[in-house]
Amino acid sequence: MGSSSRVGIMSAIPPPVPLRLAEVPEDLMQRCMSVPTDPTITPCQHVFCGHCIYRALNASNLCPIDREPCQIHQLQTLAGCTRRIWTGIQVKCGNHDSGCGWTGGIGDYEDHARTTCV
Repeated sequence: MGSSSRVGIMSAIPPPVPLRLAEVPEDLMQRCMSVPTDPTITPCQHVFCGHCIYRALNASNLCPIDREPCQIHQLQTLAGCTRRIWTGIQVKCGNHDSGCGWTGGIGDYEDHARTTCV
């Protein structure tokens, strides 16, 4: 699935909520106040959800955190061990207030949101 269609799906439902907030570094939630399901790294090593950082860089080629120069082609996704650790962060569905009882790894959230969310 392309990133533009994934962004459409993920913007249609609330973002996941961490079960243990201590697992998520607080600076990861500064831009959109949610845990990124598609973490994207800037050259200055800040992590954002893909949707937020693409939108920010379309407005200004500066990192929203430290204002360092940053262009879209310089962004990277998490890979390897870092990706495996990230996808294991435990979250609950953003629709938990509406009765959805799903919990799981953040790496499984998009599938849940697409297929089984109430």
